[in-house]
Amino acid sequence: MISKYHIAILLFVLLSSVTSAEAEQISYPKIVNKWAKGVLKEYRLPEKQDLKGHWLECAKAGKHPPYWTSGDYNGDGVEDCAFILINKKKSNYAVFALVSKKGKFKLHNVHVFKDSLYQDYGIGCVKPGIYQTANGKGYGIHDPNAPDSVKIINESILWYLCESSSSFYYWDFKSESFKKVWISD
Repeated sequence: MISKYHIAILLFVLLSSVTSAEAEQISYPKIVNKWAKGVLKEYRLPEKQDLKGHWLECAKAGKHPPYWTSGDYNGDGVEDCAFILINKKKSNYAVFALVSKKGKFKLHNVHVFKDSLYQDYGIGCVKPGIYQTANGKGYGIHDPNAPDSVKIINESILWYLCESSSSFYYWDFKSESFKKVWISD
């Protein structure tokens, strides 16, 4: 059975292409608006004045917004959603995810980043597969004990610094939370 949240996310994805006239609009799926405004008092959704740097370039080019993404992170057949929120008082931002479980969504704080230049960062969707990690590529500066490769079973969250480093946040079934692995430096 498809939930109303799943339908809302799918409709948003289909209708989310940005034209140059709409480039300054910020929009999220309805479920993100509900959770972000109702639960996370210290964070806010990005606003029009936040469209700078990489975020503005994506909007002008009509690309998917780099401040939210979706995928089935835990493999239950229901579309989950990840999004960037900006701290209202501090100069940092965080990536949160709404992950479904038995038809209900649970909010997960994926990672808090201590950087005020959030418009240079983005998130996207990683498809299942086997990926060589930063450690496997010989970088090893983030965690020398990290694996050389990682097998992504379900869609996962890609976090990246525009034209620079990136990491994956993938669902760990045992802890029912996200694990991080560096992919590039």
